[in-house]
Amino acid sequence: MTDEINILKQNVLDLQGQLQAAYKRIKELSDMVQPSYSYREISTYWGNDQTYYSDEPPTGYCKVWYNAKEEIFGIDWFNEDDQKIASEEYPNKSMHFVESAAENWSHGVKPTPL
Repeated sequence: MTDEINILKQNVLDLQGQLQAAYKRIKELSDMVQPSYSYREISTYWGNDQTYYSDEPPTGYCKVWYNAKEEIFGIDWFNEDDQKIASEEYPNKSMHFVESAAENWSHGVKPTPL
């Protein structure tokens, strides 16, 4: 009876090791297959937003994004030709803070970072 119990205990330990190895491999494969899920665009703001302070046509736009893997928000700025001209990360800031910064830029309050 004791031998059977020892064999069962060993089988359980073997299965636990196999499950841990399988879990690790699944995580590795998941990271390889789905890297795009870690980065997400949240919103877009247009420069010289005509509903507020400027009569000039829009001058480019910016996109607020979130990188879930690094847990950080940021803003990318683009010119009228859709070329990325600047990027800014906001570590330890909330989505609301970053959205406010983008909105301030669209209203002409915040300058485009260079």
